[in-house]
Amino acid sequence: MRKVILLALAFCLVSGVANAANIPKATDPKNQSEVWTVEVYNNEGSTLTSGTVVCWDFDSVSSPTAYTDRCMYVNTTTTADDVWTAGVVVDASIPATSEGTIAIWGPVFVRTAESSGSAVTAGDLVGNCDNLEGNCEDFTGGGADLAVLGVAIKASATAVTSGGLNGAADGSDNAGILIFVDPVRYSDD
Repeated sequence: MRKVILLALAFCLVSGVANAANIPKATDPKNQSEVWTVEVYNNEGSTLTSGTVVCWDFDSVSSPTAYTDRCMYVNTTTTADDVWTAGVVVDASIPATSEGTIAIWGPVFVRTAESSGSAVTAGDLVGNCDNLEGNCEDFTGGGADLAVLGVAIKASATAVTSGGLNGAADGSDNAGILIFVDPVRYSDD
């Protein structure tokens, strides 16, 4: 009986950890990048695809009542450098009203709005795009209650065969560029 209780307790502990934030305990910095991820719920109303920039959507959560406005809901927005910027979708896709994974720290490919007039160059701070939902663009700053998504590692699109998104050349919306994701809240006031 004691063994059954211990096994049940061990199972509960392991299953709880499986759905928690994924911060690697061991890394291989020479051969693989370290990316921190969390599980989220897609509250967008449509499928979110790999490389999409998402924002926290706390305010729309009403169920379960005990966790009103505290669940891990995400969606997209056209608010430039939105203070609720959460991270980047790293699953192939997250269907509407389903759970999936986003990167909250580390190097990942992100969709960029190159034709928006705010093209990204290597070393630029990047934020949420104001006219192409789910894409990033050069961080504009200049106000209160903003967030930086991260820093551009490389500004040119990367071919699909090398892990990129769509392999489009610069100048094309939704081109996948490499960003070091590290959302930071920002204010210059």
